[in-house]
Amino acid sequence: MTHVLSPSEFDSYYGSYIRKIEAVSVSEALSYDMDLWESFFKNITEKNDLSPYAPGKWSVKQVLQHCMDTERIFSTRALMFARGETQNIAGYDHDLYALNSRADASSLLRLKSEFVALRNSTRVLFESFSNVEMQKVGTANDKKVSVRALAYIIPGHCIHHFNVLRNKYDLAF
Repeated sequence: MTHVLSPSEFDSYYGSYIRKIEAVSVSEALSYDMDLWESFFKNITEKNDLSPYAPGKWSVKQVLQHCMDTERIFSTRALMFARGETQNIAGYDHDLYALNSRADASSLLRLKSEFVALRNSTRVLFESFSNVEMQKVGTANDKKVSVRALAYIIPGHCIHHFNVLRNKYDLAF
């Protein structure tokens, strides 16, 4: 499938996430990973081994929280660029965020509830952007990215981590 995004809309760093999304519209993109989220929460319970697969790696709940933290950060970047921000937005230390997330103290039910509310908010935010705003490009962590590209990166990033949960943590969902 030929992707709807132009290569000028994003730094090559984001390409692996964007290529995971076979969607034409932003709305489709932001729904593309929903089957994976639903399958995960249907098939994985607190009885599963949710611990890190190796020393120094994140727990399953930390991975889920990381996906949500990143969605919030990328949505904020989209808002900033849509509103005309021209400064380079600093990156973030995802390991520090995971360490301080307290995700392991949360139930899977609470994490699911948080995700559903977050994704609904993300959809509404992107629906509020005009075509002109969707085309705006900004710089975050020294990488160029358009508002529209961020709508594809968000679910692509989640799919990346669901693949890790299946392959490294040996979870079946």
